[in-house]
Amino acid sequence: MTRNMELRQSFIISKGFRNYFLYSLLFTIIEQICIVVDMILVGNFVNADAFSALNLVVPVESIVTGLIMLTTGGAGIVASRCIGDQDFDRAFGALSVAVVSTLIIIALVSAMGLYFMDGIVRILCPEDVLSGYLRDYLGIYFLSLIPIALYSIVILLLNIDGKPAIALLMVASASALDIILDVVFMKYMGLGTKGVAFAGTASYTVPLFFLIPYLSSNRCSLKFMIRNGKLARDDFNENIITGIPYCLPYIIMCTIIFVINKLTLTKLGPFGLYVWGAGYHVLSLVIVTMDCIGGTILVIMGSMLVGSHDMTGFSIFAKRCSKVAAMVVGAIILVVMTFPEWTLSLFGYNLPSDLGNAVLWVRFIVLLGIPYTVCCLKIYVSQALDRKWISTVPLAIFFILTVGGFCLSAVLNPQWMFPSFLISGILFILSDFLACAILRRYLKGVSGYLLIPPQDSVKSKCFSVSYSREGIESALPVLESFLDTMGTSPATIVNVNLCCEELMLSIVDNNAGKKLGEDWFFDVFVLDDEDEIKVTVKDAGAPFNPVRKYTGNAVEAMSSGEDMELSLRLVNRICKEFKYNYMYGQNTIYLSFAKA
Repeated sequence: MTRNMELRQSFIISKGFRNYFLYSLLFTIIEQICIVVDMILVGNFVNADAFSALNLVVPVESIVTGLIMLTTGGAGIVASRCIGDQDFDRAFGALSVAVVSTLIIIALVSAMGLYFMDGIVRILCPEDVLSGYLRDYLGIYFLSLIPIALYSIVILLLNIDGKPAIALLMVASASALDIILDVVFMKYMGLGTKGVAFAGTASYTVPLFFLIPYLSSNRCSLKFMIRNGKLARDDFNENIITGIPYCLPYIIMCTIIFVINKLTLTKLGPFGLYVWGAGYHVLSLVIVTMDCIGGTILVIMGSMLVGSHDMTGFSIFAKRCSKVAAMVVGAIILVVMTFPEWTLSLFGYNLPSDLGNAVLWVRFIVLLGIPYTVCCLKIYVSQALDRKWISTVPLAIFFILTVGGFCLSAVLNPQWMFPSFLISGILFILSDFLACAILRRYLKGVSGYLLIPPQDSVKSKCFSVSYSREGIESALPVLESFLDTMGTSPATIVNVNLCCEELMLSIVDNNAGKKLGEDWFFDVFVLDDEDEIKVTVKDAGAPFNPVRKYTGNAVEAMSSGEDMELSLRLVNRICKEFKYNYMYGQNTIYLSFAKA
């Protein structure tokens, strides 16, 4: 066995991460820049009171997002895991039920929000000077919840289908439209906070006219399929159960922000609320970064690796996500720590000459991003590993320490409310290390801070294959030896080896002439799944779909030397199930064989 066969290479995972992360990070940056620009324009085109009022809306928006993620986030995890396990009908069923249930739930929330809007405004802010801005914004916002929900669903489907580039294009277009309409509605038409709400509604609605037809076309591999009776109910129940830990961070953040808003306005007044708003909108860059790295990449791509029982690949992937999260979040915090005055002046407030504690406050606010990042990584890894309730442990600790410390400081000395974030953050990280030590005693075999289980080497085999004919030839004996230890019939062993060899050789031939370098590899994963053998082959070369209809005559193909077409015809014929998708810049091929 060569060294390349002894060690699992990170090439395919790293390549997929870079492809997906580039799109997802740009997606996140564009979306968040749009939100920040919205607030800057509100502060400059309306006034600072309008800016402060819209900060008070954040808890409502967090609740709505949490409810959307309860169904769609759970369905995304379920579907990704099922795709990794090659259970496509169940994946399509979970996503289809999520579409219907999300729209029903959000329609009810929209109606209730409009009916109880006066009460909601009073709860958020009893002061008349701000409540008018709140009422103007919320009246339009609640009407726009259906397109917001549809937009979120469509973006999720594009990501699961491995099309982040299309999602990025639509988000960039929608963000540009939103900013242009902000200027038109607020500066030139004088609509105030109604203007920013109208612009947001348009930016969510217009892309749907392009995205929904795409999802209905043959270019999308996902299908709308509501399964009958009990299966549909099971899909809904599993979506909800899986989505609860996914939804909880939004509900927790809603509670945290609501408490901070109320206490800050009461204890520190409008200027304190402004400082918190400015700090929070920078902190939101950390929040959406973790949504990108964790909620999108780690959960969707990670769940597919877990679904295919590839724990080695998941471990590599989780570590890569953690490193990038540390780099991005660290850069955001460094900017604010270095330029706090610039951060405070960005949102249009006429700052006093003596800022007092404001500079110190905004630094402590953004430091909350460190424990939040750690908390999110633990939550998303637990969700991908289907540890539904363990993921609530770090979340509960984070909530208790953050809110408890802030409230205690508000009672003892309001000037220490924001510095309390540093103390609660240190206590959270220390307590989380203690919780990990305890959980490692109960979760046998798990390792590291993220508690990732080891690869099941008895029922599965994962290895990397050098991108060459020599590498493929050296891999086949390893594959044959593993299948033989599983009690697989000789005929099935021959079929699996033949199909894997022909597929990889065809892909190598398809990339002939391209300068790929010596460090390119296939990833091959084999699973003994009771009555069948499941094989997944991934590569990062040019798009290549081997699942085709061959109408030509086999004898003619052989005599004419069309080896690739003939071999692929054989693969299509031999496999019990054979599916293909081009996802995250990778060819992903799923094969299934009867074990006997």
